[in-house]
Amino acid sequence: MPRKSTINIGTAKMVSLYESSIGRSICLLQKRLAEKAIRVPEHRFEDLYNLTYNPKWVEASLDLVLSNKGSRTAGIDGIRKQHLKDSKNREALIQSICYEMRTEKYEPQPARREYIDKSGGGKRPLSIPTLKDRTER
Repeated sequence: MPRKSTINIGTAKMVSLYESSIGRSICLLQKRLAEKAIRVPEHRFEDLYNLTYNPKWVEASLDLVLSNKGSRTAGIDGIRKQHLKDSKNREALIQSICYEMRTEKYEPQPARREYIDKSGGGKRPLSIPTLKDRTER
C-alpha cells in the first residue's frame, strides 16, 4: 500500500511565489507532479530537467533567493543582493544560469566558509554558497 504523503506548498516563500502568474504556474505544476507521484508511485517522470532552464522559472527562483535575509551575504564570488538590483546584472545572471543548465555545464562553485560563535562557546562552521548556486538549486 502506498504511503500517504503531503504536498509542501504552504510555506511563506511558496505563498509569496504564488502571488505572481509564473509563481502560480510553478506551484500548480509542482502540485500536479506531486499528486501523480502519490497516485502512481511506479511512474517515472521524464524530462523534468528542461524545467530548470526556463527563464521565467529561473527568475522566480532568483526572486525567492533574494527575498531571503541571507541573500545579503555574498558567497565566494562576492556578489550580494545589492549587486542584482541593477537590471543588467540581474538579467545577465538569469541568462547565465539558463545557458549553463541548458548546456548541462553547471558546476557549483565552492562555498565560502565562515565560523560563527556557538552559545556554549566555541565556533561552528557555516558554508555560504553563491547567490547563483542558491538560485540553481
